[in-house]
Amino acid sequence: MNAPSHSSSTRRAKRKIVLKKKIFQTMAGPRDSHIERTHTLETPHLVMPHIRPSQLLMGEALSDQSMIENVRDGLPLTAVSRITESMALSEHDLILENIGMSQRTYQRRKQARKPLDPIQSDRLYRLAKIEVQAINVFEDQSIAIDWLKTENRVLGATPISLLDTEVGTEQVEKILNRIEYGMYS
Repeated sequence: MNAPSHSSSTRRAKRKIVLKKKIFQTMAGPRDSHIERTHTLETPHLVMPHIRPSQLLMGEALSDQSMIENVRDGLPLTAVSRITESMALSEHDLILENIGMSQRTYQRRKQARKPLDPIQSDRLYRLAKIEVQAINVFEDQSIAIDWLKTENRVLGATPISLLDTEVGTEQVEKILNRIEYGMYS
């Protein structure tokens, strides 16, 4: 009796992922059709456990209050490396650009073992929050990262390039919410 409901829930999960992939591919455009071949589902999809931005930034799940304190005090520079790795970037440049820090300032702070300032920490948290939202929407980290780095016709840019401003972040959040609820964006 339980087996039919399990298989029907698996079918629903597969349909949900396929729909999200089609929306992503439609938004990405025809020149990015290789993404469909890269991310085909051959096994039943398992829902990823919910992750928190603090896990990406600090390596552990922290309470909201602890994260607020960490952002106000300044996140450690290792948080930049963690986000760079989780987004599969080869260099820190794109992340540093998003948080408003030059490569030279990053190197000086790293040498002096100083944390990010609160504004840069807040911007990095914003980046992590959007990455987590994308992972939760697409239920696959590699698809989420591809989506963040791929030109989006609706946004007119890559989603990751818009995360340096609050307005851009809101636009990316709106698109992710529309994808989550099955709306073409």
